[in-house]
Amino acid sequence: MEKRDPNIPKSLLLGLKVTQTIAPNLAYKKALKYFFTPVKFPITEEEFLYKSALPIHREKVNDKKITTYINGEAPFKVLLVHGWSGRISQFMTLGNTLKEKGISHISFTAPAHGSSSDKRSHMLEFAESIEYLNRIYGPFDSIIGHSLGATATMNAIKIHGVKPKKVVLIGAHATVQQTIKDFCTKLQLNETIENKLIRHLKKNYHEDYEQYSIQRIAGEFDVEALIVHDKLDKQAEYFNAEAIHDAFNNSKLLTTEGLGHVRILNDSEVVNQIVDFVKF
Repeated sequence: MEKRDPNIPKSLLLGLKVTQTIAPNLAYKKALKYFFTPVKFPITEEEFLYKSALPIHREKVNDKKITTYINGEAPFKVLLVHGWSGRISQFMTLGNTLKEKGISHISFTAPAHGSSSDKRSHMLEFAESIEYLNRIYGPFDSIIGHSLGATATMNAIKIHGVKPKKVVLIGAHATVQQTIKDFCTKLQLNETIENKLIRHLKKNYHEDYEQYSIQRIAGEFDVEALIVHDKLDKQAEYFNAEAIHDAFNNSKLLTTEGLGHVRILNDSEVVNQIVDFVKF
């Protein structure tokens, strides 16, 4: 399956291809930088208007600032967590539907994304932000995470003791290794660079880096899950959803076909099923 992201310049891919052949250590350093540096994409006018209508708070989590968007009034029942290089306006249809149903919710722009501070981040900082917001604005009954936001959600549960009753995991990778593999495939990086990235995770985070994977965490906690995934998702292939679904003690699998990795977030049928799942 072709996984090259059209948003990645061909010049970048060509440069990495040449560099990893003649100077693999330099290629690895560049790949490591890209791995921790999200891409900031322009938003549509509709997305801008959606964000502009929401009251915002500026929060500081550890040494990084994040922007929190308020939709409704306390108590806030739901937290929305965007993915890597994502943004809260990707939840526009979901956010509006939650509001229509009277479900107050919070969303936030993670470190190194949008108006939040810094240039680099990683999944564990997403998880720290989730814990902070759950403590300040929660506790949340449900957390909805897209892509890396789904992985961060499960790590907030495991590492920080966040206790939602329900989680919705959309377009997520089952394992950390699969995240790395798909990253390397998109940048057309060879096995040498992939192995160097894995060694970096082992050295700087944990030798057993798969302890951060959804597949590993899922069965450890009594939380009800809705797994949402498109069969044609090129960012995280569908087998990830099946593995995650199998790992949970109590989960439902919602499958679509043709919505891909991002459009699935604003499909009205998908959104309605998510809202039905999280409402009490």
